[in-house]
Amino acid sequence: MWHVVDGPWNGSAAADMYENHLKPAVRRVWGDRARYTIVEDGDRKGNTSGKGIAAKARAKLFPMTLPPRTPSLMPLDYSVWHCVMEGLMK
Repeated sequence: MWHVVDGPWNGSAAADMYENHLKPAVRRVWGDRARYTIVEDGDRKGNTSGKGIAAKARAKLFPMTLPPRTPSLMPLDYSVWHCVMEGLMK
């Protein structure tokens, strides 16, 4: 999923992204599930805002939250590493 936020990243922008963009994207890929685990950084303006947390709960998105400013643990790394390991296991 690729989504550009017009304006500041805050609780309202996070809630919109979770419910109207991320949830439909994960449903398309993973099907209808009781819950989805996502990886996100520890951004305090949107991801951990009250609106962001409430939107994730409504969308059944359960985050694995990385500590803020951890360049060695970026969410993309987990995705790429999964693909590498799957390729090696075949």
